[in-house]
Amino acid sequence: GACGEACDGSQLCDRGACTCPGGGARCHGRCVDLDDDPAHCGGCGLACPFGVPCVDGACACPDGGVLCDG
Repeated sequence: GACGEACDGSQLCDRGACTCPGGGARCHGRCVDLDDDPAHCGGCGLACPFGVPCVDGACACPDGGVLCDG
């Protein structure tokens, strides 16, 4: 990455910046998939409630349930 900033093993260095392969996003120094990571669902730090999966970048309830108020 930049001077004094090393990319971790999951990242690539591209023109002096750490990037994630495959279109992943870099959140808090690591690569994540914003489409299915429940800790970073749709954006860095946007966490789904415990036990609620992240589907296509949104917290989703199984069996057709509805998620209200987070």
